[in-house]
Amino acid sequence: MGKSKGPRVKVKAAEVEQEPIAPSVPHPAIAGTAKIWSVLIAIGSVGGFISLVEKAWTVAVGETKPVIRPLNLSADPFSLPFVIKNPSSIFTMANSTWICGIESAGGGPGAGEMANLGIAYGKATDIPPGQSLLARCPVGGAGGADATITPLVRYKTIGVAREYKDAAFTWLAKANPPQWTEGKPLK
Repeated sequence: MGKSKGPRVKVKAAEVEQEPIAPSVPHPAIAGTAKIWSVLIAIGSVGGFISLVEKAWTVAVGETKPVIRPLNLSADPFSLPFVIKNPSSIFTMANSTWICGIESAGGGPGAGEMANLGIAYGKATDIPPGQSLLARCPVGGAGGADATITPLVRYKTIGVAREYKDAAFTWLAKANPPQWTEGKPLK
């Protein structure tokens, strides 16, 4: 069978005029329900965002409180340092300063007593995440008497100035061996 080599004829499709399709109008109850759902979704999205911001703030601020502990290695309470640790695994405690708040410290027999005194120690320094810094209370001659201090640590986390003063330590001069204990003495 052979192919015909005759002239080709093009057939045009008939053009049919179509009327424009009007959008269907939903029932008023369905339109109202859709609006309510849109508002609920928007409120949920805003609430979720606020929750994420609050969690980030809690991590940045709440988990970056310093942990302070004394080194009990000497009979003189103020010769050896305290350890200030940054427990955060993310945020640096920037511009950290240590102030030794001495509530009371006796100078021993024949010496006066100090009370309600704040002594700054060292210069402002950064404490990186998980790292520690040593600080001391530069007071001499109080080894023979009990003493109570409330250290104050000032620092910044993500640019926000913070202050920690929740710790207190008491030097028990008559203990064997003499040592710092956490907390204030019972009266």
